[in-house]
Amino acid sequence: MKIILRVVALLIGFAVLVTLLQIFHFSKTGEIRILAHSPVGIITLVAWMVLLTAGPIAAVQLWRFRKIGLYLGATLSGVAFLYYLLGLIASHSNNAALRQILISLIANGTLILVLLSRKARQTCTR
Repeated sequence: MKIILRVVALLIGFAVLVTLLQIFHFSKTGEIRILAHSPVGIITLVAWMVLLTAGPIAAVQLWRFRKIGLYLGATLSGVAFLYYLLGLIASHSNNAALRQILISLIANGTLILVLLSRKARQTCTR
């Protein structure tokens, strides 16, 4: 379980890095203003803020096998799960986009189950 939790911590850290790069890209191209004027864009901006706020803490604390890392990681996965569920409900796009949404739903659902499992809670202290 320790290896799995370390991999999840690295994935969370990677997600934070990718999100920062996306924000820089959207800022550089001016597309961030477009996001701020659409409901889906606002939800995306809020999700980014949540990830950038809780993500680094979750990654570090999960790496140290602390329970707060488990709970923050599960919360982040829950936010992502809801985000992609809304995307699935509102999606009018092609099969490739739907496939990516379904993969994201399955991945985040799996992360929630792993992070909230009894074995993960037993592995982490305090």
